[in-house]
Amino acid sequence: MADTDYEFFVESDTTQPFGPISKENLDITRLNFDFTCWLEDQEDATTEPISAVIYPVIGVESNLGKVWQADYPLDGAPGPPPPISDDFPLTVQSVEISEGAKEVNVRVSAGTPGLTYIVSVVVSSATTKRRKQVDALVYVEDPLNPNLVALAAPDITDVSPPLTISGSYVLPLGFAGRIYIENSSGAPITLTLPPTPTEYQRVAPVDINGNAATYPVTVVGATGDLIYGGSSFVMDMNYDELIFEYDGSHWIILASKYGFLG
Repeated sequence: MADTDYEFFVESDTTQPFGPISKENLDITRLNFDFTCWLEDQEDATTEPISAVIYPVIGVESNLGKVWQADYPLDGAPGPPPPISDDFPLTVQSVEISEGAKEVNVRVSAGTPGLTYIVSVVVSSATTKRRKQVDALVYVEDPLNPNLVALAAPDITDVSPPLTISGSYVLPLGFAGRIYIENSSGAPITLTLPPTPTEYQRVAPVDINGNAATYPVTVVGATGDLIYGGSSFVMDMNYDELIFEYDGSHWIILASKYGFLG
């Protein structure tokens, strides 16, 4: 079968936004690769399932965006615009085999408007151990979240060296910076944000061992401090990396690695 026989879908995972507290909202796009025609043997009408997916690779196809001046420069005319800075890289959030092991769903987040990304997926079959690579071009025309283009790339005042914690921890007054979470407790832990925060104070925890899905990290505000109107926020995604910023009245969450924004 020719590669043109493969079906490819792009769809938002939800029809309505759930806001910044939701991990899977309109900032998440699902790329659905259908390998049915490749898995079926047309001669004997047999089929085999997908056994494994090599984690997708994402690269920027062009940082000039879609501008005709780049391919067709005119004498005396202004040149193409400067390269677009990839401030919000397209990032893989999850990968799963679905539909009877015939399809692969890749969830991606963010993506800088004006850039084209190459998403490469390699699968192997269970019986013959064949491998197949599919490359998809994803052009980000408009941000799913309009706030995406209004914010500069996140920056924080890093503690040197970053604070490393291995269990539940209460941050001291005035703390601002990055926190490496090395969960060695073998159980969920709680991180309490610093008391009496000041406007624009930032705390950036990251699950560096990648076990937050098994042992979630519950982030809570100090007494009287809310996080988007709630008392807590749960980090339950492996390698989760977030930025909590105090806006003068409560803590908000900014995108650091993934694409949902406060």
